[in-house]
Amino acid sequence: MHGRLKVKTSAQEQEEKRKERERKLKVYRAGFEAVFNKRQVGELDGEILQITEQLLCGNPDIYTLWNVRREVLKVFQDSKLNEMFEEDLKGELRVTEAALRSNPKSYGAWHHRMWALESMQNPPVTQELLLCGKLLKADPRNCKILNNTIVLEVRCKRGLLA
Repeated sequence: MHGRLKVKTSAQEQEEKRKERERKLKVYRAGFEAVFNKRQVGELDGEILQITEQLLCGNPDIYTLWNVRREVLKVFQDSKLNEMFEEDLKGELRVTEAALRSNPKSYGAWHHRMWALESMQNPPVTQELLLCGKLLKADPRNCKILNNTIVLEVRCKRGLLA
């Protein structure tokens, strides 16, 4: 950070950090491998949603994982009742909110969130605007939140969202 003195870490601390990064990388790679293997064999199910959720909450900037989630949800949409699919989409709003906690400026998470809102028959627009307002108060310079708020308001006025 600016204005702070850099404190040198000991060799032991550096080694511990390196080992922790390696451990996290192994877990991350295993998750990626599981997602792509399941996708390749056509197993688009709830398990793949769980794995991608864990990966995206750690790093929401991986567009491919958001795309995999959309693929799975489109399969669900074709096989479920509208009410059940609405619940799945509400779950996506929870996932994107959790992902945005780790990176509030993630384009992928905001794009997926807007897709989920647009796919809903009765999107919670008021709650969404309140969330955007809360996030803007925390960081008024976050143009992704501002853009999302403007897009929501314009689409509501045009009748594209309920």
